[in-house]
Amino acid sequence: MTRIRSGLAITTRLAVLSAVGVLVLTACSGSRSQSTPAVSTSSSAPASSNGPTATSRTTPTTAEPNPQLVAAVRAFWDLYLQLGARSAPFNAPDTRAQLGRRATGKELAKLYAVFRGNAVAGAVVKGTIDIAPKVVRINGATAQVRDCYDDKTGLYRVSDGKRIDTDDPRRHQVLMTFTRVGAIWKVSAIKDEGLGCTV
Repeated sequence: MTRIRSGLAITTRLAVLSAVGVLVLTACSGSRSQSTPAVSTSSSAPASSNGPTATSRTTPTTAEPNPQLVAAVRAFWDLYLQLGARSAPFNAPDTRAQLGRRATGKELAKLYAVFRGNAVAGAVVKGTIDIAPKVVRINGATAQVRDCYDDKTGLYRVSDGKRIDTDDPRRHQVLMTFTRVGAIWKVSAIKDEGLGCTV
């Protein structure tokens, strides 16, 4: 979203870029005013001279019953932050391939559309997402994880480094559905459950 908010069902962020006159749809990030799932992960994105430095994620402090799923949540958000921070020309095949490492189906398509839209609008995502995932259920190759994440990302214009979305300090709750593909859990759906959850 800035974050994957709303757009990902993960979350999409809609930001109006007055200079471009375009609506930017951001999937997993975006301002907190948009729905966005957040995962606590630590990773970093390329630094920029304008606005906050790239992304970093934090791992949850509570022990989870399924380390593989918690790691999958963290890996998904790390990838989101990494790809969202790219300011280089949009590379469609590479972006789709990178997303395919941690997302599948409609969620992969949503994220791809968000990143493509941000590239066209000249916007990047910067910041961090702190996750607090809890495994809800595992049924064979499908699992659900509820996360009350803290989205500390923002959507920034590449040309001048100005933030173009609005920050919302409330945590965001999402229900993430994972599908196991081979040995890897990938995000296949994200349902927005609202703002203001607590951990």
